[in-house]
Amino acid sequence: MLFRSVIGSYPLSDGGCFRGTNPTDMPQIMHCGTEQYRTCPPDVDTALAAGTCVTGMCPANLVASICASATCKAYLETVAVGAGKPSTYCDAANPCFPSNAIVTKPDGSHARIDSLKPGDSVLALSTDGAVKSDEVSILSIADAATPYAFVSLVTEANAKLNLTSEHHLAVGAKCCSTLKKAKDVVVGDMVWIMSNSRPLPVAQKVASISSVSDVGLHSPVLTHGGLPVVNGFVTAFDSIEVVKTAEAGLPAVLAMCKATHSCEMLKGALNFGSLPHVSP
Repeated sequence: MLFRSVIGSYPLSDGGCFRGTNPTDMPQIMHCGTEQYRTCPPDVDTALAAGTCVTGMCPANLVASICASATCKAYLETVAVGAGKPSTYCDAANPCFPSNAIVTKPDGSHARIDSLKPGDSVLALSTDGAVKSDEVSILSIADAATPYAFVSLVTEANAKLNLTSEHHLAVGAKCCSTLKKAKDVVVGDMVWIMSNSRPLPVAQKVASISSVSDVGLHSPVLTHGGLPVVNGFVTAFDSIEVVKTAEAGLPAVLAMCKATHSCEMLKGALNFGSLPHVSP
C-alpha cells in the first residue's frame, strides 16, 4: 500500500509460515517454527546457487520448482503459492488489477489498464462522490507479465471486477467515502458502478464472489488522489485516510520530485522503488 509497508502471513503446508514486510524487496522473512530470518536462510541461498534441494524446507510436491528458483524472492513466493496461498508480490504491499482490466476515459471511451502512460487522463471520483478527470501518476504500478490469483466480484447487474484481495473499492449506502478491501467484501454488499448511460455512480449489490487466475498486476495511482473507475467499479489505491492525504498533498509532492529530479527516491521512500511502474 502507498505510504506504508504491511506484513503478510501465509501458513505453509509443512506447518511453517511465510512472512514479508515488503515482499518485492529484500529483506524477506522466512518464518518456520520458531526461527525467523531477515534474509534467506544460508542453506536456501546455498541451495539456490548450487541447484540442490533445501532439505526439510520444501513440501515434497514442490521440490523441483523451488530448487529451480533463481532468487530468494522467487523461492519464498513458490513456497507460498504451493501451499495454496497467494504470492505476496502484490497483495501484502500493493493493490492491483490484471492486465485486461478496463479503465474509463473522461470522454466515455475505454482502454486497457496495461496501456496507461504517465499523464493519461482517466475517469475518477473524489471521496465526496464528485465525478472528475484525473491523471495517471508515475507512482502507478504496471507489471504486465506476472500470473496471479484474483478475487472476482460480480454484481446482480452482471458488472464484474477482478482485483487482488488487498485492493480497496467504494462500498456502502453513499459514494465514496467508505472503502473496503476486496477480501472483506461479502455477498450483499453495495458497490458503486459508473456507466456511460448515467452521469453519477449507482449502487449495485454483490451477487457472487470467487477466485480466478489471470495475468498482470496494475494499480493506477492518480495525481490528485482520485478513485479510478475500473471495469465500471469505483476503486481506490489505498485506505480512505491515505486517499484523502493524497487528494490534499500528492500533487505538490509529485511536482517537487519532478523539479528536483528525485522521483526515483520518492518511489523508494514509499516502498515502490523495486516495483515496475508505468513507462512514458
